[in-house]
Amino acid sequence: MGLFSNDNTYLGIDIGGSTLKLVELEKRRGSIYLKNYASTYSNIKSDPLMESRENFLKLSPVELGRIMKEVFKATTFQSEKAAVSIPIHSTFTTILRLPADLEGEELNNAIKFEAKKHVPIPIEETILEWRVIRETQAGLTQSADILSGDKQGIMIQEVFLMAVPKDIVTRYQTLTKFLKVEPEVLEVEIFSLFRSAGLSESGHYIFIDIGGQNTNVTVFFESFIKDTFNINISGDDFTRSILHEKRSLSFNEAEKLKKEKGLDDPIVKSALLPHFEDIVDRIKRRQIESLKVNKIILSGGAVLLKGLVGYFREKLGTEVEVINPWKGIIIPPTIKNTLEAQGPYFAVAVGLAKRGLEK
Repeated sequence: MGLFSNDNTYLGIDIGGSTLKLVELEKRRGSIYLKNYASTYSNIKSDPLMESRENFLKLSPVELGRIMKEVFKATTFQSEKAAVSIPIHSTFTTILRLPADLEGEELNNAIKFEAKKHVPIPIEETILEWRVIRETQAGLTQSADILSGDKQGIMIQEVFLMAVPKDIVTRYQTLTKFLKVEPEVLEVEIFSLFRSAGLSESGHYIFIDIGGQNTNVTVFFESFIKDTFNINISGDDFTRSILHEKRSLSFNEAEKLKKEKGLDDPIVKSALLPHFEDIVDRIKRRQIESLKVNKIILSGGAVLLKGLVGYFREKLGTEVEVINPWKGIIIPPTIKNTLEAQGPYFAVAVGLAKRGLEK
């Protein structure tokens, strides 16, 4: 342990497609304080109309490690341990429905057997995590029950299953070797968002996470994923659409127009409404009718667009709010307003750092 290390500090590292965010939190006398933070964007490619920004997630560990070293050099982080995000689209999740009387080794073997039907790569090349959600009656759910034979009335147990490719885990472990920090926790980003939102674990929620490279929609049944899917729409797509709508703008000018005017601007509205209509349509087609949604949570830097909350509230008929990860965290007054306005941008990193402080 380093001479000046602090067991009460923890670093959250969120590696997104086009942004890298780091948040360091400290726990003192029962309160959580923001100790440090940093962020950086990937480079804009030469033809933003076609490709937009470079994708951090596609860089080699050596290339990404070099960028992270520069960020660490510019910011004084004291944590020796960190939690690192894994993109939801790099994992495989499903809910298995198995006979309620299976337990112990029998249940473990049944899960591994059924996982082979849902995970498109060899099970031996993944790390499996699972947890029993609840017991219920077969025939009361939309998806077919498996080993139970879907015989209506038979008691089954619903099991949440997640598979993470081992090469993804190895990549992040290799990456952090370039830094003076131990990757003690690797967590799928959507669970970090759930923690940041501070939601009740007994509710049903939809998260719409619009990032720089794609959009993820996740339906939570209590604290478990009921459904998740990706849409090939991103914040960079929004900017490119504005550029197509008004070709005289540069990439940075289109970004500025998007952020400052939002849907109040006729050019932005005309360019972006088709994207939001697509998101709404996908949610309506996938949402489980019997699941009463308590709230829709918007996350990711692109959701700060003016008018977006009202649009989703009107189209989906449910309470909608932008995630605020800073609730309950003490922030220095000089940067409080700035950081609160960027809440959705840092939400995953905050959730990761909180996970570390909970250990």
